[in-house]
This record gives sequence, C-alpha cells and structure tokens, in this order.
Amino acid sequence: MLSALQVLLHSHSGQEDMLVGVPVANRASAELENVIGPFVNTVVIRTRVSEATTFAEVLESVRRAALDAFARQELPFDKLVAELAPRRSSDRHPIFQIMFV
Repeated sequence: MLSALQVLLHSHSGQEDMLVGVPVANRASAELENVIGPFVNTVVIRTRVSEATTFAEVLESVRRAALDAFARQELPFDKLVAELAPRRSSDRHPIFQIMFV
C-alpha cells in the first residue's frame, strides 16, 4: 500500500524524492512486549519515483527503505529532527508532509 501511495504522490505532485512518516510500535525488546503503554515512534521512509520507474522497482525500493527504517526504529524521532536541524516553518512538518498510518 505504501508503494501505491508513493506512485500516487508522484503522479499528483511530480516530485521524485519523497519522504513519508510511518508510525512503528517500537517494541523490539522482548522485555517490552508485555508492558502496557505507548511506545510508538515515527520512522521516515524515503523513496524516489520517476516516470521511468516500474512499479516492481517502486515495490523493491519501498521494501528496502522500510526495512532499513524499521531496523533503526529505536532512534527517537525528536533526536532525528534535532540532528538534521531542518529549517522550521509554522505551516509544515520539519521532515515530511505525509503520514502513512
């Protein structure tokens, strides 16, 4: 579904480089599996889609990007934003404009 969203975003915006936020459970540690409470974190999945990209290529690109992002889900999103230090604006999110839930 995320691959289809990326293709849809590309077709409507013309953008080739897209960042999408994805919430993750962030319960990689076995000790946290039975703990009650929110441990949700946000990871960013970056993909590139062009007119020449096939859907199979988009699927593979999203798969690799998602696996890479999920492998790093313990990094708190606020620390990622602090490290990147993007220019802030009150009318948009500092990293991505689309959240895939």
